[in-house]
Amino acid sequence: MRLVPALLACALLAGCSDEPSESEMRSVVEASTRRAVESQGRPFTGFEAFRKQGCVSAKDRTDGYDCYYAATLPPQPGQKALTVNGKGWFQRTDGGLRFVDLGAQPR
Repeated sequence: MRLVPALLACALLAGCSDEPSESEMRSVVEASTRRAVESQGRPFTGFEAFRKQGCVSAKDRTDGYDCYYAATLPPQPGQKALTVNGKGWFQRTDGGLRFVDLGAQPR
């Protein structure tokens, strides 16, 4: 039976979870931020840094994860870089990872 080795391998490897990786989270959060910033006529070059802080199964939705992250925006002229703590809902779909922004707080 081939299922048993597959399940054993899955149990031993971290890649079996549906939880989004840090790089997947960064990609969709950065794309969402780019759309929001550029819609205001301002340029967006991407995050200076991004760190996944953790995820939990979404309680108020049937599937997906509520995840926390810290994103550092490049400094504006004469200012320091700004790091924000954010929360988002992430769900795997046939079209990729879906992201809904649940809010951010400056740090």
